[in-house]
Amino acid sequence: MKIINFHEHMSDDLIKRKKKHENISLDTAYLSFFCDRFIPHTAPFKLIQHAVRLVGPLKVLYGWERTDPRIILEADIPERSKELIMHENA
Repeated sequence: MKIINFHEHMSDDLIKRKKKHENISLDTAYLSFFCDRFIPHTAPFKLIQHAVRLVGPLKVLYGWERTDPRIILEADIPERSKELIMHENA
């Protein structure tokens, strides 16, 4: 069974916990909303880069709610990772 965490912020602790469990993935919905509330403030594209480095692109899914696709497309991650996140993982 696959589990997707919807609308949950991608804190460092949460990302690390997801790495341990093969069947749990992250989504990017409301990413900007959560990043604006982090202390210290974190840019959404940096969080995408961090998540891809820690858990890999197969566990990151694009959620469109309040997340501009440019956040993923402009992140410093491989093009293949962007393709997976934007449309191939779902």
